[in-house]
Amino acid sequence: MKKLLGKIVLYSILMVLSLEILIRAFHLYFQYPVVRLNENEVVNYIPGQEGAFVLGNRRMTYSRFHINQSGFNSFHEFEPTERNLEVALIGDSFIEGLHQDYDNSIGKKIEDDLSGKVKVFEYGFSGYDLADQLHLIHEFKEDMALIDLAVIYIKFDEDVRRDHYEVQTRANLENSLVFKIKREVKLLSYLNGIGLISPITDLPKRIKGSVHKNIEIAEKDVDSVAKDQEYIKNLNTLLNTYPIDKKKSVFLIDRSITSKSFLDYCDSMGYKYLDFGNALKASSENTVLKYDPMKHWNNHGRDIVAKVIAEYVDSSVLSTSN
Repeated sequence: MKKLLGKIVLYSILMVLSLEILIRAFHLYFQYPVVRLNENEVVNYIPGQEGAFVLGNRRMTYSRFHINQSGFNSFHEFEPTERNLEVALIGDSFIEGLHQDYDNSIGKKIEDDLSGKVKVFEYGFSGYDLADQLHLIHEFKEDMALIDLAVIYIKFDEDVRRDHYEVQTRANLENSLVFKIKREVKLLSYLNGIGLISPITDLPKRIKGSVHKNIEIAEKDVDSVAKDQEYIKNLNTLLNTYPIDKKKSVFLIDRSITSKSFLDYCDSMGYKYLDFGNALKASSENTVLKYDPMKHWNNHGRDIVAKVIAEYVDSSVLSTSN
């Protein structure tokens, strides 16, 4: 019996090691740049990292990332000047673009659409909401003062749920021992990526969720008008705390899923917004990534969004600078 158990243990170890080697060799594991909290209390990435972002259990998405010295995934270093025309893209994972090769990003597409007449700096980080974005603009105010246009990506029903900035805990979590082990053992990363670990780790949440099911149903029935009013109040507080230059700032939105209260607020307060939703819907081709629950834009979708922004830059920045 002891001999049998010994063989089971030995073969199990050999199997795990073999899987680890195969997953590393074919780069099937989920890789993410390491997060930091910088000196300005802005959460982004440790500079100088390079690697490949993988999505799906057979590398359905495989894209290269490069973290610049400012801590963002970009093909540029962020060095704005007074003499050049420069655009800042500010947002969450849709702007961060880990799902696309860093040198084929939305920013690069905009530059190509405009024949290199502008430089585009992408301040994107997964999970950013408007509080994070406005805090970033405030902390990078010297660079932003030189920027000719700031394009701020916002999803109204997700990004204005708080009225003040607090440091995210993600930097601390991802530098904990558990996350370090998860990063180093690629088999764990792979199993998590194909959804075999989350059912176990999420079990306590599901049990708790079933207990409070009636409460959750009740929360979903909250009056949408009251929720919009709360979000508008948060929006107003944030913009008063972190004022932005209305002349050279524009909110990037999908108008079809944006509350009218947000549009009315912007119109009344003089904030500009740019809709990309209609352009995406008009496409006969698929515009989102397959196998991605967040439905990030695929290469074609990014082409469309980049073109919308490029046309706006051409009409609002380039035409006035000539």
